[in-house]
Amino acid sequence: MLEIITAWQKNEVGQAVSTSSYNLEVLYPPSSELRIEPAGPVSEEDNVNVTLHCDVVEGNPLELTRVSWFLNGDLIRELPDPQCHELIGVEYEEMVTEELLVNEGDSASLCDVDPTELMLHEVSRELQGNYTCVGSNIAGEGGSSEPEELIVHYLPGEAVLLQNEEYPMKGSSTIMTCLVEERGNPEAREFLWMQGETILEEKSENLTLNELGLASQENISCSAVNDIGSGESDTIQLEVFAPPNFIENLPEEKSFLSNDENLSLMCQAECFPLCTISWLKNDEIITDGEAFSIEESVIPEDFDTNTFPSVLSRLSWNLKNLPDNKLDHNELNFTISCQVDENDIGLAISSTSHITVEYAPENVEISASFLEVEEGEVVEPILCSADASPEASFVWKFGDEIVSEDSLLEF
Repeated sequence: MLEIITAWQKNEVGQAVSTSSYNLEVLYPPSSELRIEPAGPVSEEDNVNVTLHCDVVEGNPLELTRVSWFLNGDLIRELPDPQCHELIGVEYEEMVTEELLVNEGDSASLCDVDPTELMLHEVSRELQGNYTCVGSNIAGEGGSSEPEELIVHYLPGEAVLLQNEEYPMKGSSTIMTCLVEERGNPEAREFLWMQGETILEEKSENLTLNELGLASQENISCSAVNDIGSGESDTIQLEVFAPPNFIENLPEEKSFLSNDENLSLMCQAECFPLCTISWLKNDEIITDGEAFSIEESVIPEDFDTNTFPSVLSRLSWNLKNLPDNKLDHNELNFTISCQVDENDIGLAISSTSHITVEYAPENVEISASFLEVEEGEVVEPILCSADASPEASFVWKFGDEIVSEDSLLEF
């Protein structure tokens, strides 16, 4: 800038005018604006480097001697380092206390840098926010730039999968909830559900599975999804339980021939976890021993019929260990029950059969084995009796001719 200075001098003789010109330069602190390169959101998954530029808008001189960098109002770096005069000869890596902030170039110290540029190395979500810069020149420190926002997109966080029912039951439904505390940026509003290798249609955080059965027992996984991709999933192996249920129960009524060598009853109960079948006679527990044998086997699940594993139990009578190798004829009626006790999965179940013991007539007797009568004499009737189950029928014969079908023979 050129300045002309005119001086007027005056005495008794007269006056004189003196004119001189000078170059007058006015120095003042800079005003700056911040620029982010590349512009726009960046993805954490791309591991990109972002460069911040502090551009001078005006000031004299225009060259910046120092720049202070701020993130959300907090000072994160001053360039050159304020302690440069003490750092001569110190290795670069020792002076970089924040690994995410690296100046451009391979300078051996933080002193030999361009203060108007700050590189953010492999940008992550921790570095998103509003950045400002304050530039200084030899005239002093200028004002802060307008904030510029660095937007970092990142995946949603780890999912936690919750199963609302402790014991999902066969034939029922269950609800699963996918909890994700960190929804990512942009915020995840959909969820990816998988059953085994199959992607399910459900997109909300709650999944309902209906008509649970054997085929439902697969890995269920979920994760939150945003524009960047899917977050870390969580997986649960869905286990379906089957409450006790008879596949084969006892007949309501059953007749046994007392000397039949193959007397047995059988019960089969579906249950998962596997259960135990107990046998009772007249409501008293039967044990495997001299009078009875109990055999139990496990029948595998059947996917075709959606039948869970089951327990098959057979109760057999050991007639060879009983008196006369037959059932007691003094006990012609009794009950046999098979039952499964109550557990965490379901209520107790029981099946009962009313047993009738049958045997052929025995101990056949007549009230008189010899009769002597005179002609015209009235003869007392003769009674035929026998033990039998069911009750015996009687036939009286004279030679080959049937003369009566009643227990009492009258003349």
